Order: sequence, then C-alpha cells, then structure tokens
Amino acid sequence: MLLVAAPALAQTASGTSSSGAAAGRPRGAVTASQSPGTQTLVDRWGDELGLSTAQRAAIDHIRNRARRQRWSLMDAIRGQHAILRELYQAPTPDRPAIHATVQTIHQLRRQVVDVSKTEHRRIAAILTPRQREQLNQSLLRDDQQIW
Repeated sequence: MLLVAAPALAQTASGTSSSGAAAGRPRGAVTASQSPGTQTLVDRWGDELGLSTAQRAAIDHIRNRARRQRWSLMDAIRGQHAILRELYQAPTPDRPAIHATVQTIHQLRRQVVDVSKTEHRRIAAILTPRQREQLNQSLLRDDQQIW
C-alpha cells in the first residue's frame, strides 16, 4: 500500500505543513522553496504519525536519495527514447536495434520501480509498528476518497 500511494501523497496539496511548526514556523506556513503542492510525505504525515526529529531527518534523507536515483534513471529513459525516435525515423528501420532499445527502456523503468520499493521499505523500517499501521490506515482512507 505504501509503495503505490506515497508518491501521490508527496504531491498533494491538502493537509498542513507539520515540519514548519517544528522549525518555528506557523502551521501551514510555506517556505520560499516550498510551494503548497510540494509538501513531502514527512510534512503531510509527520504530526499524525508522531514522527520524531530523527525519523523526519532519516526519511528526508531516504527520499532525497531515491529522488536523485529516479531522476538519473528518468534521464537515461529520455535518452533511450531519443535513440528510439531516430531508429523509427530511419529510412530502413533496424528492427533488432529497435527491440534492444525498447528492452533497455523496460529495464530502466523496472529500476525506477525498484528504487521506489527500496525507498518505501527503508521508510517502513524507520517507523514503529503503530506508525506503520496509522500510515496504512491513512493511505487507505485517502485512496478511498480518490476512487
């Protein structure tokens, strides 16, 4: 459940910023570098889950590392798509090269998913059993509201 819903949660604009209050800013305050639509998982669920400062820092570190890995993989995917466009536009399509490029794109996409799975496993390991249960219930509730 955490794997599928957490990236969407990081992009939602609902909820208030909980880390702002911990940093001396009023609840709901948005910093110059943070728009309301870019609240992190830690901001959105920090107070509800009762995350400690150490947990917040560890989760931020995990998410930032995973984000950089995904960006790198997505850049590689974009590069492969450029190659694929050139192969399709060639006067005589090179079918083995097209097939190999498509396979490379699929492999890179699987790596993106693997990075997210690893990210969510590491985050879950930081949470207490009670926090994990609370998060799962919140994600389920949000998922039901979406559908």
